[in-house]
Amino acid sequence: EPTYRDKVHDLDLASGSKGLDAMLHGGIPAGSASVVIGPSGIGKTTFGLQFLSQVSAKEPGVFFGFYES
Repeated sequence: EPTYRDKVHDLDLASGSKGLDAMLHGGIPAGSASVVIGPSGIGKTTFGLQFLSQVSAKEPGVFFGFYES
């Protein structure tokens, strides 16, 4: 039986990381929201910027970066 993901998201978007796309079975589901969390220095911002390097007017993306002291 199809899962919710199969019913709603028929398109996956490349994340910019071939390894992550493989773990996600094709990429980030279109129309979804993703949060990347973790300690300082592990590459969250780099990952976000890599993802943004692939967006276009046809396939837009947004990056929210937060800093907490």
